[in-house]
Amino acid sequence: MKRSITKHLTDVSFHDSTIECFERSGDTVTITFDWAKLTCEHTQLIVDKCYLHLFRVSSDSLSPTKHCTDCLGADYSLIGTNSSKSDNDLILGGFYQTTDETSWVEWKSEFESFRLEWDTEVALDEWQSGKL
Repeated sequence: MKRSITKHLTDVSFHDSTIECFERSGDTVTITFDWAKLTCEHTQLIVDKCYLHLFRVSSDSLSPTKHCTDCLGADYSLIGTNSSKSDNDLILGGFYQTTDETSWVEWKSEFESFRLEWDTEVALDEWQSGKL
């Protein structure tokens, strides 16, 4: 059964996850991550493959843009940081790898709303014990 959240993006961590897919369709961006950590009140959950939908994206930028103009995806291998000040902005930082070099890249976006969806979740202590 699919679960989702539409509030408290500041409680979601993508640290050490990877982007499996980055898609744009009009003013909507969908990013597929291999996993994420959610902090819900006093409980931490680990969710398996998840989909972050950003609706009515009003601005986004990628820096540096030396190697790519939209390089999120397969070569954007590991999320090192993510931050949000509200439910309407997101910054993802990570490594972008080519055959010649590795660069630190930050993607900043502003949007009207979001939805994070996933199928499978476990408590953090279960995940640390090898479940999921």
